[in-house]
Amino acid sequence: MKSRFYDNGLNFECTGCGKCCEYSDAEVYLTESDVDRICNYLTITLKTFIKTYCRTVKGKPVLKSNKTHCIFLNDKRCKIYPVRPDQCRTFPFWGEILKSKSRWDYVGETCEGINQGKLYTFEEIRNAMKSKRDVPGIEDE
Repeated sequence: MKSRFYDNGLNFECTGCGKCCEYSDAEVYLTESDVDRICNYLTITLKTFIKTYCRTVKGKPVLKSNKTHCIFLNDKRCKIYPVRPDQCRTFPFWGEILKSKSRWDYVGETCEGINQGKLYTFEEIRNAMKSKRDVPGIEDE
């Protein structure tokens, strides 16, 4: 079996800095359960949620963003953090980030939670990667 740099786990703890929510061309795809959780949390209807916070890409709902960040990032904080989408929950355990130690370290230059806090086991990391693949429109490299 191929060895990976994260075979012995990786440390990560979200500090809530909002850096992962600052992007210009990334898309946060939403699952049905994401939409349900967010609508309940915001106490709004599905119709209002879709109209106010979403756009469609490849026939799938994605969160709107402005030119620099996610629509839910406010004062460097996520307005929906407790119910954030699965794609956000699994960051930074994405295939494209875990492809190599150098990519992990590169993302760590902007994400202050990488290499800090809780040690995630190999199994926990693989489970996060699998759940990300379940988000429609998301492809690991």
